[in-house]
Amino acid sequence: MAGSEQAQGLAWLEGGVPVSLRFDDPYFSLAGGLAETGHVFLAGNGLPERLRAGFHIAELGFGTGLNLLATHLLAPAVPLRYTSFEAFPITADEMARAHAAFPQAAAVAGPLVAAWAKGQRHFTLGAIEVTVIEGDARTTLPAWEGRADAWYLDGFSPAKNPELWGDDLMTQVARHTALHGTFATYTAAGHVRRALQAAGFAVTRQAATERPFTGKYEGHWAKGIYRCVCCDAELFKSDTKFDAGCGWPSFSQASTDGAIEERVDTSHGMRRVETVCAKCGAHLGHVFEDGPAPTGLRYCMNSASLGFKPN
Repeated sequence: MAGSEQAQGLAWLEGGVPVSLRFDDPYFSLAGGLAETGHVFLAGNGLPERLRAGFHIAELGFGTGLNLLATHLLAPAVPLRYTSFEAFPITADEMARAHAAFPQAAAVAGPLVAAWAKGQRHFTLGAIEVTVIEGDARTTLPAWEGRADAWYLDGFSPAKNPELWGDDLMTQVARHTALHGTFATYTAAGHVRRALQAAGFAVTRQAATERPFTGKYEGHWAKGIYRCVCCDAELFKSDTKFDAGCGWPSFSQASTDGAIEERVDTSHGMRRVETVCAKCGAHLGHVFEDGPAPTGLRYCMNSASLGFKPN
């Protein structure tokens, strides 16, 4: 959640639920925030099944730290990385008061509250390495150099805190997601999911394939450079683009050696060569050995993975 003058910006509902006066919204469900976290953010990201050493969780909206505590309770021995973005941090006393509503979480919250009281924003909770980045996520997230395997999108509701759900910020979420990464959110607001889709999340991070003859660059023949939509790395020059008749933008060679990384892909009962951006790991498409001379290659790309800058 986004919340800094919160010492004077909280109200408390019966049961110990804090409400942000800035956004007129509670920090967690009145019916049980810990259960909500387990259902929405953990199960929604396929956790704990996907967890492994080094798995990186990122979060928009640290709030009371309840999602962090729920993650720790789920897998206390797995060394994880956890990065959260928070614009309006509450105080350690407020945090502890909020945790009291959930005895199971309060029982393991001591290191979090102690670190918070000392002003520490990089600390450990059990096996989890935690970093909380304070400030407006619209500024701090673009500057972040990390990529998350799973996102908890837990800002206040889009109706109350629209800045945390804007298209530009959702684009940054997509750009800071590892290949095969996921996101989960409690909000059903369609524009949030549409914004992530427009940012190419399903294609670049979950290796989906857009339908043939639907991409904006399939019939695009302007002169210029095709770049990775996620990190802006140069991928292809327009003079290597050709009409393969397959329904996807096709190129005979990469712009430079090392621009594209190739990986064996055995999904869907086939053996293919997947192409990803060598700089950020974004899924691009596949490469086949049925292209024109002199390379004989056909880099079959998804338009959603590409950006274009004219000469």
